[in-house]
Amino acid sequence: PLPALPTLLSILLGGLMAAIGGILFGFPSLRIKGLYLAVATLAAQFFFDWVFLRVKWFTNYAPSGSVSAPELNFFGWIASTPIEKYFLALSFVATFAFLGKNLVRGNLGRQWMAIRDMDIAAEIMGINLTYYRILAFAISSFYAGIGGALMAHYTSFVSAEAFDLLLSIN
Repeated sequence: PLPALPTLLSILLGGLMAAIGGILFGFPSLRIKGLYLAVATLAAQFFFDWVFLRVKWFTNYAPSGSVSAPELNFFGWIASTPIEKYFLALSFVATFAFLGKNLVRGNLGRQWMAIRDMDIAAEIMGINLTYYRILAFAISSFYAGIGGALMAHYTSFVSAEAFDLLLSIN
């Protein structure tokens, strides 16, 4: 078997893979808004559920359809107790909340706010709506991927059934 990736790298790669999925589903969803956009994102979830259950390559051909996550090893420190895992997740939340706050306060955040408030006026001002909407899909999917990777390490396994519709609604 292949050796496990370093934990930090695997968590960041989980975010990157989710961002790629967000980009792929972002393009067909560019023209819809509101409730229809929410339905489109749920359709993406059903698609990924279907793919992960049917394409056995994603689960390394495991008969149960689930994959074991390695221990949380950060540069020699192993988070094994629930308290250690909580503080590790809290450090990720604090870091990415800080990054997100700075992202929204910057030029990118102002462009997103202009698109949110009045997309036609933002386009007239020269804001590339397609680029910034796809970027919003990618960044939000990256954040969701980081959360999913942390959840996988917390539960110590990954299964398509663990991420159902009820979890998305919650």
